[in-house]
Amino acid sequence: MKFKQIFLFGLTNMWRNKFLSLSTILIIGLILFVLNVILSIHLIARAGLSDLQKKVDIILYLRDDSDQFKISQFIAELEDIPTVEEVIFTSKEEALSSLLNRYPLAVNPFQKYNIENPLPSHINIITTAADKHEIILALADSSIYSSLFLTSPETSENQKIVAKLLQFTTSTTRVLITTLVIFIVTSLLIISNAITLSIYHKREELNIMKLVGASPYTIRGPFLIEGVIYGLTGFILSTILLGSFLSFTELDLISFRWDTNIYKFILLEGIVCVGLGVVSSMISTEKYLLQKK
Repeated sequence: MKFKQIFLFGLTNMWRNKFLSLSTILIIGLILFVLNVILSIHLIARAGLSDLQKKVDIILYLRDDSDQFKISQFIAELEDIPTVEEVIFTSKEEALSSLLNRYPLAVNPFQKYNIENPLPSHINIITTAADKHEIILALADSSIYSSLFLTSPETSENQKIVAKLLQFTTSTTRVLITTLVIFIVTSLLIISNAITLSIYHKREELNIMKLVGASPYTIRGPFLIEGVIYGLTGFILSTILLGSFLSFTELDLISFRWDTNIYKFILLEGIVCVGLGVVSSMISTEKYLLQKK
């Protein structure tokens, strides 16, 4: 049997069971749509986390009587941490000068009223990954260096936001993996069930084909086509639904960065859907061929 005949035979099978075929495609498309929505939210959260991490740094305020040698030692240890991009030490005089430069028209109130400069020296630590701030804060809070600082180092408001985003992305990753497993298992069961019913309805024709010496390829072929169509149309439906959902909700798509990687992912998702259709078809047809031996 030629490929064209096998293809038409597969389409005929689907048309004869059109309501079953339609429900199968809808279920696959909807489950994949839910998976893609969760993935979209996860990517947007990850992009927000990445952008926020670039804006978060740590400022540690030093006591006036801090040991300069210990401060230098602390800065050297900070610079050895891989996630630390830059460490900037600002003295009391530099802090005051920076404040006065920011407001050039203002009179120096400390000099006017003969008050000693109350601004503390501080260390500004710029990092590449805010989720690693705990390492820096633990070092600053250690018994060796804790006496250098005015107060115990604490996370800033931005760092707390980063922590919440990290927790959120971790949760969405778990949900994403769970949904992916559900999608794969459900798709295999649904497509396999649809093809098993299709085989059952055509069992007399298939028995005749078997009796006249039809090859396993000829028997399997139409059902493999059927499985591929289920997977492919389910994928197309989910893509259309996702596009409509993102347009309707006006979610920020900057995180998607529609570059080669995204197109590769879409291609991979389509291949997986087609692969699930093929595997489901082979499982169902193999059951039939084994029963008939």
